Amino acid sequence: MPISRLIPLLAIMAAGILVAPLSLSAATLYQQNFVGISGNLGVHNWLGYQSATAIPVTSTSGSYRAGSINNNGLPDTPGPPASASPAVAGYIFAQNYAISTSGTVTTAASNYFLHMNTTLPTILDLDGYSSLNIQWHQSASNSNTSSRLAIQLDNGSWYVTNNTNTGPGSQGNTTFSAFNSNILTQNWYSLDFAPSFELAVDTSSLLNYNALTGLGSNITAVGIYIDSLPAAVATSVAGGTAESYITLRLDAITITGDLVPEPTRALLLSFALCGLLLHRRRS
Repeated sequence: MPISRLIPLLAIMAAGILVAPLSLSAATLYQQNFVGISGNLGVHNWLGYQSATAIPVTSTSGSYRAGSINNNGLPDTPGPPASASPAVAGYIFAQNYAISTSGTVTTAASNYFLHMNTTLPTILDLDGYSSLNIQWHQSASNSNTSSRLAIQLDNGSWYVTNNTNTGPGSQGNTTFSAFNSNILTQNWYSLDFAPSFELAVDTSSLLNYNALTGLGSNITAVGIYIDSLPAAVATSVAGGTAESYITLRLDAITITGDLVPEPTRALLLSFALCGLLLHRRRS
């Protein structure tokens, strides 16, 4: 075959190799729906902490609670989220609880941090993706409840988004809303976190993507930080028993990403374009 015919043929083949996998580049990298088990966070390989001294929350009873619900169990349970699958079969939660048989009992507002207790099954290289999105579903029994997405880098430290996600919130609320964050365009704060010692957002320095990648190259785990879950206030009337539940529920955490084209694919693209241009000049 004459070289003049071979060049465009090879160029077309190279372009075909390049384009073929593009439709597969956007992929679901991780998903957790918290299905099937009610109990503490450990049943889903998550951990929970509460207050400025990062007290471990390992129980679904007491004044400060964290756990997992399989669509029933707590008086303030919303039932299945109004949104469609996958946010339908279960969720994790943080909760302030108060009970009174005489007068008023208050469980003070508190921050919480819920996070994975295992590493992500897929290594998320910050430089390996052109977009990296995390979505989760959230519901609250108080409209003043806000959360922040948290990520852990391979330096062992945690970082939270500078923006917060509020609500939706009302007592007996039955609607979960979806929140999204593109990690690569997001700004971050460091999370000062040491179990049984410290839990606070360090707002003294705002970190952009470049600053973040200078601290670590891979995301190893994700979590949700709750700035302040409002106080639960129970007031007994005429000697009766009163209860109050203030709850934030989380479900359907999904990570998707678009891979940056590999150098070999970029080389194939260059070859394809050069070949086609050369063929046109000779024609």
